[in-house]
Amino acid sequence: MSKSAAMRAARKTMLSGYRHHSRVDVRGIVDAIIGGHDISELMNTLNLETYADVLAPTKLRAMQNGLICLITVVCRTAIDHGAENELAFALSDYYVNEVELQSTKSQLESLTHEMISHYIELVREEEQRSYSLPVTRAIRYINLNLYESCRVSDISEHLGLNAQYFAVLFKKEVGISPSQYIIQKKLDEAQYMIRYDGMSVADASEALGYCNPSHFIREYKKHIGVTPKQCVLKSSEK
Repeated sequence: MSKSAAMRAARKTMLSGYRHHSRVDVRGIVDAIIGGHDISELMNTLNLETYADVLAPTKLRAMQNGLICLITVVCRTAIDHGAENELAFALSDYYVNEVELQSTKSQLESLTHEMISHYIELVREEEQRSYSLPVTRAIRYINLNLYESCRVSDISEHLGLNAQYFAVLFKKEVGISPSQYIIQKKLDEAQYMIRYDGMSVADASEALGYCNPSHFIREYKKHIGVTPKQCVLKSSEK
């Protein structure tokens, strides 16, 4: 298919009235589930029929494709919450293959529930194994508030701990200060948003709570090693 044909198809989809959930929206839902909200309460939001006439010629295939996209987001969100990388990706491969074996909407919905539950267990096990309860709760708070200013004082207040005591405890267990950890997580997220979601630097900066795009670009280069623009160019060369 030529680029012009692809653009015509994309415009047709846009004009049809369908709007994809943004990654921020889906990430928020998955964060909420992993953060402890009831799965069944949020399953309606993850409606497999949302793109039934967009992602494939048939309804079933479209739902399968939609679930595969969701698995990708859930896997990466679980990793952000502390799940071990290789195990999380291996599970993703397993569930993608399982999608192909389902032949009804009901089966796909059951698989969705099973998949999300499995990743939650993965996150819970890692949390219990790695850190003390205050640090575990702090990491969860940071992950759930990446799109806010997310200050260290907010976290210590949320935990009911003295800010200085919390900072010392966090660095002792994690190896870096909570402020460094917040920056690292925000910029990891920014890299994904810019490289794979095609988000502009200004939009990514604003979404992650940066008031000054220039400061965001400096932090990005310091953490990632290249500027956001260079990151996009590298990605396009592959």
